Amino acid sequence: MGETTEAKAMAKYLAKKGIAKKFIFLEEDSMDTIGNIFFTRKKYLEKKKWKKPNFVSSKFHIDRIKLLAEWILDSSYKPQFVASSNKGVSPIVLIKRRFIEERLITYSKKYMFPEIEKGNMRSIEKFLFSKHPAYSNVKNEEWNKIMGKIRRIKKLY
Repeated sequence: MGETTEAKAMAKYLAKKGIAKKFIFLEEDSMDTIGNIFFTRKKYLEKKKWKKPNFVSSKFHIDRIKLLAEWILDSSYKPQFVASSNKGVSPIVLIKRRFIEERLITYSKKYMFPEIEKGNMRSIEKFLFSKHPAYSNVKNEEWNKIMGKIRRIKKLY
């Protein structure tokens, strides 16, 4: 039996909540949010010709998902975004998570978006596999600084 990925854990949760397995699709190729959207488009949306994907995430994360989806999906897509409740999450954790999200949004705008043609899968794929630190062998000082800050913040909660 393999590792329980984030996708498998969420699928299990959704199944427990009564969502039929035929409506649950796993995306396990990504290492971050831009990868989630890119691989979901490539693996499911394009192949099944789905044009109205639903993105569900925490309130503190949904703004970055919207921003990235705007760049990864072309204008033929009409995504919906649903933010789950932050109920039960401590206020200090929420503050830290918002801080992390703001830093990652800033990084995306400064370093990723200038390299990507909106909605163009070739452009996005080229960026991911030649310049994005999570998918290529490129060392990026700015990315390392941000990730170092995020690791320090995460140690606090």
